[in-house]
Amino acid sequence: KDAEIVARPFSKFFNLFEMPETMPEALPRLPYEVQEKVDGSCGSAFRHNGAWRLATPGAFESEQALYGTELLKKYNWDVLPLDVTPIFEIVYPGNRIVIDYNGEEFLSLLAIFEKNGQEWHSSRVDQIAHQGRFKRPRYYTIDPLNAAFEENTEGYVVRYENGFRLKIKSPIYSQI
Repeated sequence: KDAEIVARPFSKFFNLFEMPETMPEALPRLPYEVQEKVDGSCGSAFRHNGAWRLATPGAFESEQALYGTELLKKYNWDVLPLDVTPIFEIVYPGNRIVIDYNGEEFLSLLAIFEKNGQEWHSSRVDQIAHQGRFKRPRYYTIDPLNAAFEENTEGYVVRYENGFRLKIKSPIYSQI
């Protein structure tokens, strides 16, 4: 039997200065958008036996994946098209890394991918997030290579028009 792709997660992406392709001189000279880097665990949503579930990179049943799957039940998840992979950041107090969200637990909708790997435009993701009552990372209109960081911020994710992503961590986050 042929295997079926049930989820299409993010391709691995790295921090500024971490790899040759994330050095400032190697970055794409393309339009980009800058989003808040939410401090939690990344979860890819997929359908299994008729229900939505979350998996974290490399684990279908990690603590964060199981918690995120339970959190998903609090949202209007029937707005999610059945043939896509929504990507979330799973945030809850027991999974705090650095940023204090004052006891909040939530799913932040980061992106949506079609089965062929095509990523939805952020405006379409915004619509689904609104309909499903999911949080979305904040957007910034800044030069990410020269940006200041707000207090209690993990950093930024820069997504270029060609889909290339890069993380820029705040100094407080970089200390751990």
